[in-house]
Amino acid sequence: MQANLKPPPTYHLFVLWGFAVAQPVFDLLGRYPAFLSAHELKGAHIAILAAVLSLGFPAVLWGIVWFAGKLHRAAGALLHSVVFTGLLALMVFGAVWKLTSLPWLVAGILGLLVWALAVWGYAATRAGRTLATVLTPAVLVFPAVFLFTQPVSKYLFPPEPVRGAPPPAAQSTPPIVMLVFDELPTSALTDGGPTIDAERFPNFARLAERSYWFRNATAVETRTEQALPAILTGRYRNPGRVPGPTASEFPRNLFTLLSGTYRMRVSEPITDLCPETACAQSLHGTLWETLRRALADMRTVYLHTIAPPPWRAKLPPINQAWADFGLLKIDHRAAEIDNYGRHRQAREFIESIQASPEPVLYFMHSNLPHLPYEYFPSGTLYFRHALIRGIDK
Repeated sequence: MQANLKPPPTYHLFVLWGFAVAQPVFDLLGRYPAFLSAHELKGAHIAILAAVLSLGFPAVLWGIVWFAGKLHRAAGALLHSVVFTGLLALMVFGAVWKLTSLPWLVAGILGLLVWALAVWGYAATRAGRTLATVLTPAVLVFPAVFLFTQPVSKYLFPPEPVRGAPPPAAQSTPPIVMLVFDELPTSALTDGGPTIDAERFPNFARLAERSYWFRNATAVETRTEQALPAILTGRYRNPGRVPGPTASEFPRNLFTLLSGTYRMRVSEPITDLCPETACAQSLHGTLWETLRRALADMRTVYLHTIAPPPWRAKLPPINQAWADFGLLKIDHRAAEIDNYGRHRQAREFIESIQASPEPVLYFMHSNLPHLPYEYFPSGTLYFRHALIRGIDK
């Protein structure tokens, strides 16, 4: 039977890539839309990313195999076999780690057996080739399902921005500064009683003396991507549904309420609640830089899905942040903290607050003092990594 089988058609490479790589990544991004917001991915960005992931990368891989075959037939055939069996291995082991709760060594042996069976079935039987051919539409179905179902569809096709009722007429429109400190419970600021510890937090204490302080205020959600929309809309989340933290999902919020009167200076590292019509500025610049940053983090996320559990500890953690996972490794973070770190965000926001002839809303959601804790009181950086929830496989 093997002697009568022709080499597998090249379009099967796209099918295997779709099941081994594209679909697992699309599944994770669809379940964790905060990843898209944290990388400032909108509309065209997401469509390009889906096309590159599902068609661009396998096309490059196919081109390499084709070119190798033109240079040397035997080398091309060998590379062809390596690529196809490698994609089958990625598909099998990714499914084994996800679907079984066996000890990793036992699961690994099971994966090897299933992989060997899959290679034999594809290489030596017509049924295996026929199955791959029948599954060819999945190459387009996977990105289509990802793009055109919620919550991603609202990133791709955001509805028209909605503005709330105009604020009540006022004699003046003073500048507004709003800061949201992530994971800063009131109990951490107090002296054990009802007042702020002035020795440890003198600035907060002075602010409390001159302000209205609502001591019993608390967030209504435990996760950042759900708590911020509640704060900025004044609404509870619909139970049973986890929408993306975007302006299209929450069109009536503080920013849309004031956008007709106030100019916006907004820093949202996790959410995307200020619509583009009011907040056109980008934190990370060009289309290429945005896509490069997202693809680098998607690679890290994917490696976590296919690596055996003992190897994952050597990868950058993906459950301590929503973006820039590579910077969470100690050797990288020391060099890059000033370029991408939370310290810089705070400095830039403070420097942006200036006198203006027009009313301005200054808003910053700060990831300080959120875990991982990494600063001494003096602001000096140290390296200590504690667990927070980000992407869970």
